[in-house]
Amino acid sequence: MSRRYLLSILAVLVLVSSSGFAQQTTPPDLTGTWNGTLTSAEDPKGDAAVLILKQTGAELTGSGGPTPERQLPMLKGGKVTTTKEGTSATFSVGNETVTLNFDLKLVEGRLKGTIKAGRSDGEQRAGTADFARAKMPRP
Repeated sequence: MSRRYLLSILAVLVLVSSSGFAQQTTPPDLTGTWNGTLTSAEDPKGDAAVLILKQTGAELTGSGGPTPERQLPMLKGGKVTTTKEGTSATFSVGNETVTLNFDLKLVEGRLKGTIKAGRSDGEQRAGTADFARAKMPRP
């Protein structure tokens, strides 16, 4: 084999192997309805909660509340971050009397993490959140 031929093969192998390192997997899309439970030290049994999320790139919009019909709007600044450690979502929902701050991670298809609630009268609570993506009804 000629030296030129060996160098050509080596160059192709380097290009093929380096392009595999440059490829990244597509981050998960959190768009959809998520049903879950919010728990705290004051309420260990928890309360039902529903998130309705819309993800556009790293931006997250939507709402959250106890049912799909009773939702608080998401406040500005919701974001989704994907790193080698996984995907996380941080956002707040609320109105003039209450704000709920979520810090969630996507773990085995579920959104899990912490929630901090604050009321306009100064009362604060903290707890945990666990959500599963709602199944789409069959036609």
